[in-house]
Amino acid sequence: MTLGKRQLALASTGTGLTLLIAGPILALALGLPIPLVVVPAVLGFVFMMAGGVLYAMDTEARPAAAVPRDPIALTCPNCGGAAQSIVASGIATCAYCGTRFRVS
Repeated sequence: MTLGKRQLALASTGTGLTLLIAGPILALALGLPIPLVVVPAVLGFVFMMAGGVLYAMDTEARPAAAVPRDPIALTCPNCGGAAQSIVASGIATCAYCGTRFRVS
């Protein structure tokens, strides 16, 4: 069985969290010196960061799909002609009679 990037990222993050929390507690319970107590916490932090990086680099994640929209034919309310230009404020100008109208 092979793991995908997302599963590997989650496994790495889970391992890191376990080492970060349980490692120092176990080391203290075993009576290890303080420098050795810090080692599991540092390793846990490294594993968690690696998992985060792998998760961020996951190529299996799909971006949200854009909702397809059909083109809209804008017609002038005055003469029925096609709109020539539409500005950002939503005002269109008729190509034939020059009437300006609001697009909503």
